[in-house]
Amino acid sequence: MSLLAVNHHYYREVSPPGGFYPINRARLLAEVGLLRKRRRPISQKELLDALADPGQMHDLSDTFILTFDDGLKEQMAALHALESIGIAALFFVPTAPLTERRVLDVHKLHLIRAARADADLVADLEKLFPKALSRMDMAAAARQYRYDNDVARRVKYLLNFLLDPNERRDWIDRVFKETVGREADVADTLYMDRDDIRSLAQFNMLGAHGHSHRPLATMDTEVMVQDVALSTEILADMGGQAVKGISFPYGGPTAVSDSVVEVCAASGLSFGFTMQRGCNQLLELQKPMRLKRIDCNDVAEYA
Repeated sequence: MSLLAVNHHYYREVSPPGGFYPINRARLLAEVGLLRKRRRPISQKELLDALADPGQMHDLSDTFILTFDDGLKEQMAALHALESIGIAALFFVPTAPLTERRVLDVHKLHLIRAARADADLVADLEKLFPKALSRMDMAAAARQYRYDNDVARRVKYLLNFLLDPNERRDWIDRVFKETVGREADVADTLYMDRDDIRSLAQFNMLGAHGHSHRPLATMDTEVMVQDVALSTEILADMGGQAVKGISFPYGGPTAVSDSVVEVCAASGLSFGFTMQRGCNQLLELQKPMRLKRIDCNDVAEYA
């Protein structure tokens, strides 16, 4: 018995020179074809039904589910591609971009890195934040960002895990404005809108991804509770029904703690996806707030 969850982010036909690495239609459909050779696709409803009744967990044997994080507008094109071959998916949406017309720091950094070399960014950060860099744990950075090289890991781990949130935002906002442009204009084109949220909710494909998209485990408990509650309330209001699942922002061991799991379960969520790699066997399915997931680059290894 095993459920394989496969995660995706950007969906574009043309890749930028760096910063992020999208999947395109041909790759997505080839991925589904490979998965279908040994596994059956399931929807969120089938997942929830099985998790709610231990007697139905055998229904998850040799199955897969596709997930998309970050609520990017371009993912609606991926949804249409999947609909054309009868596949459902789950879309986990952070809510700050919807309500504040704000580009999340993680995406600002992607867009900055698409325009500027990582080595230049490291040099700038080393000059401004030497104390934070002295706490750099490259082993932890490698676990969190397994697909990046060491220079990229230094940039991403410093900004996402080591810098004070205000320092991080000030630096990213300044460089983003200089390098990319006006934030509200970028947000309007980069992210899903309210109509997209309503459509996803109508088809039972909507899940939470936090409000601020910060690693939940790095927050004080009160702030974490507020972040999770705000995200689920906004999505419920826009979609017309409660969301039942969450994809933990960043999803690695430094982003998901026992406290995070407890807060999310207490908020009424029924399952949570981490980025711990692997298939979900019976033991994992019995702990649905810590479900494993793989990146789409790992499908050939696990299919």
